[in-house]
Amino acid sequence: AFSRRHRHRSFMLPGEGKRYCLYKKEFDNEGDSVAGSTPSSPTPGSPTGIRLDVVLTNLAPEDESVLRRYMVQKAGRNLVYKAGSCGILPRDREAGGVGRICYFALIELAGTHLDAQVEEAEEPQTSSTTVDDASDGTASTLVPQSPALSATNPSVPPPETYTQPLSSREYFLCLVCDQQGEDTAFLSLFHVELGAFCDRVATSLEAHVQEHIGSSSNLLDSEPSNTQQTLHSLLEGWYAECIQYICRCVALLKHDLAPLLHAALLGKVIVINGPPAIFDDVSKLIRTVSIVNEDNSTTADDGGDSNIGSGALVVQIEPTSGLCRVNNRDCNAFCQQWCNRFLESPSDPIRLRNLLEDMKFKVIQELNLVRKMATQGRLDNYALYKSGVALACSSNADVVLSLLMKDHANEPTTHEVLEVLLEYVASKTKPSTQNRALYT
Repeated sequence: AFSRRHRHRSFMLPGEGKRYCLYKKEFDNEGDSVAGSTPSSPTPGSPTGIRLDVVLTNLAPEDESVLRRYMVQKAGRNLVYKAGSCGILPRDREAGGVGRICYFALIELAGTHLDAQVEEAEEPQTSSTTVDDASDGTASTLVPQSPALSATNPSVPPPETYTQPLSSREYFLCLVCDQQGEDTAFLSLFHVELGAFCDRVATSLEAHVQEHIGSSSNLLDSEPSNTQQTLHSLLEGWYAECIQYICRCVALLKHDLAPLLHAALLGKVIVINGPPAIFDDVSKLIRTVSIVNEDNSTTADDGGDSNIGSGALVVQIEPTSGLCRVNNRDCNAFCQQWCNRFLESPSDPIRLRNLLEDMKFKVIQELNLVRKMATQGRLDNYALYKSGVALACSSNADVVLSLLMKDHANEPTTHEVLEVLLEYVASKTKPSTQNRALYT
């Protein structure tokens, strides 16, 4: 069902447990044999004819074999998607090996050059059929047809749906890391980041493939090129780019993380002046925190300076010392409390991401509660008073009211109620503790 047809390039890393493997999906014709390959026993549940050829990997040979069998089973059941999925690789429990988690995704190259090359190389022989016209005795030539599509082989699909198996442009990207404690699904927390990473890999892989079109040498057996080294470097740093960026942001911002969280929740424009790597890290953090689906991060070169006067937050990274400073430290108690919790575990990306999700859940929960109470307050004065007391007791009232006013900007009645609540909260800077029970 699978074999090592191509000599793959392996780039071994120090033992950090962060591995990758990029496969190319191929199809073997029935009865074909590949020179130099070792026949393998059929994998249960896998279809005959599917073969996975290694493009790049830093897995050990025995680990790659386990991953290969796992991916062949997934491919045979059509369980490899572009959106990506997470799974647990099988291991020898008697040997006491460390469990491994795998994120795998389908990459399809969107180009016509590969198809044109395959069609030119695999162009089927055609034959012309002539028939005699009984009326005048002349011969008429019919449209040439492929023998594979003739009436003698009715099981073959019609020409418009027939594709040569060898023209496959599907790749499987597998990202593997060791299991962290009892958590077997922590990579699912970073699904958005991993999806964006797969898009970058697809772009780099397409450039690598296009570079070798027309070459007489095999794509995978060719000598290393600039595009291949770029692809390798990109895959090598997947864990640092997709997982550890939260740790770098917390270590960089420290207590300035609180105003950044506050500005991201409010949906403010955040200007980041610093190296591209830091800009990418902070931008991903802002997108993760933000409740509003907008990319509010920008640089001074993108016109960010023009927004400073309108309340934008500016994150300035000193080029020499690498220190961070912000121009505005406006923050509420809610964001300050969560910032302190982040600083308790600055080097644990899994805990930090769980904390971010917990924080967003608290904000959304409070947002829905106040929305419901404000809607009732349009008809009931007591409900309006109760929602005002609840907001006055909240440490995140400014964020909740700001988000609600944006959501109901086109609803005059609800917007008027929210303005009344905003005025009430502003007048109650120190709510009594006995009213906190109303919030629950």
